Amino acid sequence: MAEHTQENEQMAPVKVPSVRKTDSLYAKLGGKESIEAVVEAFYERVLADSELTPFFAETNMTWLKTRQAQFFTQALGGPEIYHGKAMGPAHEHLPIEDKHFALVAKHLVGTLQSLRVPKPLIDEVVALVAPLKAEIVNTFSKSAARPQQGEEGMASASVAEQYSVAEQTRAMVENVPTNIMVADRDLKIRYMNPASARTLKTLEQYLPIKVDQMIGHSVDVFHKNPEHQRRMLATDKNLPHKAIIQVGPEQLSLLVNAMYDEQKNYAGVMVTWDVVTDKLRLEAADAAINRSQAVIEFNMDGTIITANENFLKAMGYTLDEIKSKHHSMFVTETFRQSSDYKEFWAKLNRGEFQADEYKRIGKGGKEVWIQASYNPMLDMNGKPFKVVKYASDITPQKNAAEDLKRKVEMILKVVAAAATGDLTHDITVSGQDAIGQMGEGLARFFKDLRGSISAIAQNAQSLASASEELSSTSQQMSANAEETSAQANVVSAGAEQVNKNLQTVATGTEEMSASIKEIAKNAHESAKVATSAVRVAEETNQIVSKLGDSSTEIGQVVKVITSIAQQTNLLALNATIEAARAGEAGKGFAVVANEVKELAKQTAKATEDISRKIEAIQGDTKSAVGAISQISGVIKQVNDISNTIATAVEEQNATTNEMARNVGEAAKGSSEITKNISGVAEAAKSTTHGANDSLEASKSLAKMSTDLRGLVEKFKI
Repeated sequence: MAEHTQENEQMAPVKVPSVRKTDSLYAKLGGKESIEAVVEAFYERVLADSELTPFFAETNMTWLKTRQAQFFTQALGGPEIYHGKAMGPAHEHLPIEDKHFALVAKHLVGTLQSLRVPKPLIDEVVALVAPLKAEIVNTFSKSAARPQQGEEGMASASVAEQYSVAEQTRAMVENVPTNIMVADRDLKIRYMNPASARTLKTLEQYLPIKVDQMIGHSVDVFHKNPEHQRRMLATDKNLPHKAIIQVGPEQLSLLVNAMYDEQKNYAGVMVTWDVVTDKLRLEAADAAINRSQAVIEFNMDGTIITANENFLKAMGYTLDEIKSKHHSMFVTETFRQSSDYKEFWAKLNRGEFQADEYKRIGKGGKEVWIQASYNPMLDMNGKPFKVVKYASDITPQKNAAEDLKRKVEMILKVVAAAATGDLTHDITVSGQDAIGQMGEGLARFFKDLRGSISAIAQNAQSLASASEELSSTSQQMSANAEETSAQANVVSAGAEQVNKNLQTVATGTEEMSASIKEIAKNAHESAKVATSAVRVAEETNQIVSKLGDSSTEIGQVVKVITSIAQQTNLLALNATIEAARAGEAGKGFAVVANEVKELAKQTAKATEDISRKIEAIQGDTKSAVGAISQISGVIKQVNDISNTIATAVEEQNATTNEMARNVGEAAKGSSEITKNISGVAEAAKSTTHGANDSLEASKSLAKMSTDLRGLVEKFKI
């Protein structure tokens, strides 16, 4: 039963930390909406009870219900702060007896049952409310006037009824799962309920005495400095008192309330306590989350309950600016009106967890990106009663990702253009990060590539020009080689003819030598046979005449040899000229042509010598003819003339031998010329093949340069 007046509130409000854990009774019952429903249904029952109605005669029920909701919320571990008086002062002006408190307790239980709250939770609520009896009940007479409007009094309850209520209260305390211990004014333990004994058994190894020995022992055994606790508990003005104590590895939460006797005297303390190690650990984790993450709570209709500093800082608001407003203030107008947004809250109301990256709108329209999870909190019936959102501000990461995306798209655009041959685009992405370094590297690469493509284009053009020039030179060289080969064949044929002619000259020379020997023999015979001189002279005249004819023929042969030598010399000169035209490929041919020229000179010289000898022979022959003609007239001079003829014939024989030797040398030189000219012809053929190969190579180079230009022309630089 909460206070009933709005006057003279003296108890300073005590701030209760916000609790979001589902192990608090407030959360188990369903939170704010459920508490408000309980208060509303509770007062409907109370005001319908004629025994209790007079106590609310002049009470502002709206104000009272608000106070009661605050009181229940704080008492059950919720986030509200109760600003009213303590229970004793708040009810001291009303004559409240045990039966009244029992009726109120009965209506509270009935209200919770009607709202289908599970019995274990009802027992916990009753256990928390039961200690308030000592503060609220202030009338202990067996009968008293019932307070009514005007002078109407209250009917008293019977002793049996009071006893029944007391037993009912004791039974509830014995069976509630809440740990309860009672100590007297001397701080000796007088009572502990079964729940307290069971919990203490689990901690017995850390306690100074056994659990079974605690009744009758002073609480001093639990404290290193008992005087502090004794001074604090010496008066009820220090109560109620909350504390957290350490027992072994566990932490216990204590709530110490004063107990009073029937005369309203301070009679002792009742301690309700619980093991809160896990709860505190979760609260510490929750505090850590609050320090590191943005947290905001919503009612199931989307209205904002509260938010931590991280959230407010990220969005740019104060708590007063957003409290009780709808979540839709953080989204764009388009999304607010969309079916997706309605479905978003429909899923949360179905208890479905939601997590993703979300774009939100902060104060002043600033864009905020968060990585968030929306977590529906469920009551004991599995019904969502609020939504807690945990979020991290990822706006810097999102902006960095967008910047990275922009840089990558810029690089990909340049690379895609390059893939089609367009190298005119520049990469402007730079920086110390990986993508910036990649951009700078690619920018250098494309710059170098443009330079390389330009150089390749120039080289391709140069290669095309060089291949065309090589092709022209190869064609010219091939033509020259073919001409050289043809001329060499002509020279070779001429050389063979010279060789044949020289063989003929050699044969004639041998025959002439035999004739000269015969002349010598006849000359000797003429000396012996003077009587037949005329006949011999006549025969000699004929022979000498023939010799003249032969000399004339030899002169003709020598002229032919001289002509051949001149032609050979001319061919050698032509070969030298053609070798010079052939360049490097004609060097070997030039050497051969020079040798041919030298042999032609020697042949010309030899023929000149032969010509002189022939002239001498012809002169001698004429002299012989004249001498023989005189033989008939001067027989007596035959012997002398024969000797002269013999001497001349011997000289002629030597000359003929020399001529034969020279003719042999000329024949040998002619053979060498033929052989060398054949080598020139072969070299010319090889040169022709080489020129043809060079021509093919030049054609391949031309094709390669054309292909290369085709590839380069695909690029724009």
